[in-house]
Order: sequence, then structure tokens, then C-alpha cells
Amino acid sequence: MYNELKKYMSQHGNVLVPRNYNPNPALGSWVKRQRDQYKQFQKGKSSSTSSSVITQERISKLEALNFVWEPFEITWMERYNELIKYKKQYGDCLIPQMYYF
Repeated sequence: MYNELKKYMSQHGNVLVPRNYNPNPALGSWVKRQRDQYKQFQKGKSSSTSSSVITQERISKLEALNFVWEPFEITWMERYNELIKYKKQYGDCLIPQMYYF
């Protein structure tokens, strides 16, 4: 799956594989499993859902691809930066519902 992730990176410029990635659903599941195992690794525990536990070597390989451990954090920051940009332009944070950045 790591090679599939590298292929995804070359095609999309990132490794933010959607969980239900249609061309390769197994890749989306695998990416989520890496994130779950990483969280367990950070807590100092082994994964209860898999016999394989992520290792520091695997973490390093994923990080070499700029793997995103917390994808929602990136989305949050993108939206926050859009809010800042909007406020600079319009002077408030009253963004219309149908406003597109």
C-alpha cells in the first residue's frame, strides 16, 4: 500500500486520500489505519484492531511523503485563513452562506 500512496502523491500532490477513494478503496482504508495506529503509538499502546503496530520506521517513511496525521486540522486552518482573508477584505466575519473563496 505504501507504493500506492506514493503513486497517489505523484498524481494529486498530497497524501490526503479520502476514506472512500473510489479508484482504490483499500488505499483510503489503509491511510486511516495508519492514522489510527499512529494515535495508539503516540499513547504508547499497540493497536487493538490489528496485529501489526506502526513502527518508527513506518512513521518516518510516511512523514517523508509529508503524511498528514490530523487531516481535519489542515482543513480547519484552511478555513480559518479564508476567514482572515475575508475579514481583511470586508471588515467583518459575516460571510454570506453562498460566498465562495
